[in-house]
Amino acid sequence: MPKTILTLEPVTDEYYPEGVRSLTPGNEHNEASMREKWRGDVELLNRERAAMLEAFREAGVPVLLMPSPSRAYKTKHDVRESVQYVRDTMVGGQDGRVLLFNIKTQARSVETEVSRKYLEAMGLDVIESSRGFNEGGNSRMLYRADGPWMFASTSVRSSREALLEQAEFLKVPEDQRLIMNIQKGFHFDCGFMILTDESEAFHAVVHRKAFDAPSNHRLDAFARTHEIELMDATDEDAESMALNQLFTHGASFRSAPFSQDETESRWTSIPGVDIYTTPLTENRHTGGQNHCLTQEIYSPKPMDLDAVNRRLSAYPDLFEGAKARFL
Repeated sequence: MPKTILTLEPVTDEYYPEGVRSLTPGNEHNEASMREKWRGDVELLNRERAAMLEAFREAGVPVLLMPSPSRAYKTKHDVRESVQYVRDTMVGGQDGRVLLFNIKTQARSVETEVSRKYLEAMGLDVIESSRGFNEGGNSRMLYRADGPWMFASTSVRSSREALLEQAEFLKVPEDQRLIMNIQKGFHFDCGFMILTDESEAFHAVVHRKAFDAPSNHRLDAFARTHEIELMDATDEDAESMALNQLFTHGASFRSAPFSQDETESRWTSIPGVDIYTTPLTENRHTGGQNHCLTQEIYSPKPMDLDAVNRRLSAYPDLFEGAKARFL
């Protein structure tokens, strides 16, 4: 099935005039931004996001840009800044269905409804999550010739029941799942990054401190069994979100290099994988980078952009006439 990367258009006329407001357990970036009363730099945000999109364009990655909710809509419904992180609300299956997560935080329920409208506008089959609570940042999916692989962690944001629901929805065999427990940080994709080279061999970077001892033991055993090359990430890498990379179409997109020369040189020389680095300093203030800002969507056939925009036009208060576009 055709795969498209979904992301949202950046803001154009305002950022967070009242400062960052959302405070969620373990999200140190949001906590620091709140203390600093950070409001954001619109011009810098747009330049950085444009550079990320240019990297996608250079790599030949198909991208669908959806309009962000209007300022009036966000104000009316008290939508938090995390609405831009489409990763959190859903996961797309290769059969064209999409699992819409049950996000535990009540303040983000409107965000889930906005995501539903995006998916319905794309003509996709939306399935409601029914077991526990989950956020997409707590998992990474890889598809190889031997089927889907899922790497994930439980946390205050994702329950084991919901992660198992996700694995079953995506038809991931039990021996191709690794579920860990995060103890530091807020999302798995900020502490673990994995990709495959041109021969489908695994390569991974892990911030060991993010996970408890049993999880690290399970990871080591899993790596030995499946011949996964493990590299180490530092506290500095966790702070810069160097691990929050999107791997797609044989390329990995990131916002920062790794701080250790050995890890960086090994990562940037993986056979058949192109590495694109574009800073996203503004997004880091609200707790997300390349992986958080994007979502892989599989559709039964190429998307009809006119049809997508006709469906979006049914929500004038939400999008104020703004349209989706292909990169």
